[in-house]
Formats: sequence, C-alpha cells, structure tokens
Amino acid sequence: MDSKKAYDIGFQAGCDALNAIEDYFYGQSEEHVKDSLSGLLVFLMSSSYSLAPTPESAEELISTAQKMALENWEKGANIKPNKF
Repeated sequence: MDSKKAYDIGFQAGCDALNAIEDYFYGQSEEHVKDSLSGLLVFLMSSSYSLAPTPESAEELISTAQKMALENWEKGANIKPNKF
C-alpha cells in the first residue's frame, strides 16, 4: 500500500468520526460538537504518542498534520459540518 492510500484511509476515518458526532448531536447545540471534536483530537494525539517510538516523533507527526490542516483551510478545502 502506498502512503497516499494510507493517508486517504485515515482521512476517511476522520470524516466518518465527524459524521458520527454530527449524527449524535443533530439538532442540538453546536457547542457539543466542538466538545466531541476536542475529545476526538485528544484521542488521536494520545494515540500518536502511544504508537510513536519517541515523544519527539509523535510531536513531528502532530505538527506536520497541523500544518497540512492549516494549508487545506487556507486553500478553502476545509471540512464543513453537514447537519448544522
């Protein structure tokens, strides 16, 4: 498997997680969605630290992902909630 396909699988898993959060809170306060998203981010970053060989390599992964997310947002390729 190439790295693009692996990335796409992870990105799709994130989309699925966000959709599950949105489905759970549909019609309720958007604040709850933000709290759930915070929980998801903590889980993902904690998993990165747990799975990485060193804390520094986890921080590099997290930093790279944060940079890519900002670049996507600046290009207008940001994720928009479907239900709110």
